Amino acid sequence: MEVAKKIDVLLEQDWRTEDLRPAEPATDEEFLRRANLDLIGRIPTVAEARKFLSQPAAQRREILITELLQSRRHEEHMARSWRRIWMPRSENPEFRRRAQAFDYWLATEMAEGQQYDHIVQRLMTASPVPSAGKVDLKSENLTPALFLATSDFEPEQLAANSMRAFLGLNLDCAQCHNHPFARWKQTQFWETAAFFARPSGEENARSEYFLKIPGTEETVVPQFLNGKSPSWPEEVDHRTGRELLARWLASPENPFFAQNAVNRFWAIFFGAGLVEPLDDLSQPEFARHAEVLQVLSDAFISSHFDFRYLTEVIVRTHWYQSTSRTREGMVTMPLRVLAGEQLYESLQVAAGFPADRFDLEDSAENWSHREAFVAQFPNVDAGGQAERSRKQALALMNGMLTEQATWQTSSPFLQGLQAPFFDDESRIEALFLSSFSRFPTAAERDSCLKFLASSENPDAISNLFWALLNSSEFNTNH
Repeated sequence: MEVAKKIDVLLEQDWRTEDLRPAEPATDEEFLRRANLDLIGRIPTVAEARKFLSQPAAQRREILITELLQSRRHEEHMARSWRRIWMPRSENPEFRRRAQAFDYWLATEMAEGQQYDHIVQRLMTASPVPSAGKVDLKSENLTPALFLATSDFEPEQLAANSMRAFLGLNLDCAQCHNHPFARWKQTQFWETAAFFARPSGEENARSEYFLKIPGTEETVVPQFLNGKSPSWPEEVDHRTGRELLARWLASPENPFFAQNAVNRFWAIFFGAGLVEPLDDLSQPEFARHAEVLQVLSDAFISSHFDFRYLTEVIVRTHWYQSTSRTREGMVTMPLRVLAGEQLYESLQVAAGFPADRFDLEDSAENWSHREAFVAQFPNVDAGGQAERSRKQALALMNGMLTEQATWQTSSPFLQGLQAPFFDDESRIEALFLSSFSRFPTAAERDSCLKFLASSENPDAISNLFWALLNSSEFNTNH
C-alpha cells in the first residue's frame, strides 16, 4: 500500500536524525504470532501455524492479513480494545455484564461495515437504557448507551470523557479553574458540558440548554471548542444538544477527531502513541513523528473513517513487520506484555481447546472464569513494559488455568501427543508450535530431547509444556 510505504519513508527520515536505522524484517514465524495477537487477540493454533508456514513464502503475510481482517474474531477483539479506550470505567464490576453486551453490539456494527465516525456519533446520541437486570445480548433494546452510563449521565463527566476519548483533549483542569498553561479555559469546558444538559423536552426546549458554572453566577450555553456556535434546528428535544456536538466532533473538518483515532490505533499496535500522553493532542505538531500522524490522519479521513483500512495500513508498514530482536543502532518492534484477554485465550488455544470456544456469547460460568483470570492482569492494554508483577507471575505458574492447560488429563493438546505415531522429536516440535508458533532451534530440540530421555517422571512432557507457557517468549507480544 502506498500509504504504508510513505509512512516507512517518513519514519526512516526521522530516525536518521538520531543516527538510527530500521531493524531487519521479522521472521515469518514472528509475524504470524504478532499479527494473530494484535488482530484477533490470541496466538495461532498449531494447525493454523502449519498452514501458514506451508504457503508460498512470498504470499504468506498477504494471505494472513486478509484472513485475519475478514474474521469475526477481529471485530470481537477490536471491540473490546476500543471499549476499554473509550470507557475505562466499563471494567468495573458494576458495568461488566453490560460491557459484554456492548462488545457484542460494537463487533456487530464493525462486521456490518459501520465506520468509526458513525459509531462515535451513536455512542454520543444513544437513548439511555436501564442498567439493572440480566443483559440479553440478542435483545432489540440493546443500545450503545454504556458510554453515557459510565459517565453517570452527568454533563460535566460526559464533556470531559467525550473530549478525551474521541478528540484526545484533556479538559479536566478547566472544569474547576483557568490553568495558566492550559489551552482550554473554564468557560469552554462548561460550554461543552452544556450540550449534555437535560431539557424537559417541553416547548422551547432549546432555551433549556444551559449550565451554571459552579461557584459562580455565570451561565453558559452550548458552544464548540473552536469558538463557533451550533445551528439549532426548529425542533429541539433531549438529544439535540448531543447530536449537534457529535456531528461537529466527528466531522472530517475537525482535525483532532482523526488524529486522536490514529494516535490510539498506533498505541494499540506499538504500545505507545505517536503523541504521548494519549489524551493530550492539543499540539500534535510537536509529536516526534508529526508528519506520520498527519499522513495517517489524512488517509483515515479519505477512507471515510474505515477501521479496517487504517489497521491494514499500519500492519503493512516495515516497522510493524520488523523484528523485535534488539540490535545496536536499530529501531526494533517494541516488546509488549500480553493483555489479560490475550493471555487467557492464548493459554486456551495452546492447550488445544477450540479457538472459538470462548466468545462474546459465552455462558455465565465460563465468562465468570474469564473475568476472574483477566482481573489479575489489569491496565496493560495500552502497552508498556514487557514484565509481570510477582503476583501475576505466581498466578501464571500456579493458577488453575495453567494447571488445566498442562495436565495431560485435561489438556486436549497433550492428550493428542500421547498418540503412538508421535515420537519425542515430533512432540517437541508440536510443543514449540503450540507455545511459540515456531519450530524449535537445533539447540532447543537437543536440550528438550535430553530432558525427556533422562526423566523417569511420567509427567515430563507436561513439565516441559509448563516451562514453555511460563517463558517470557510466550508471555510477550514480540
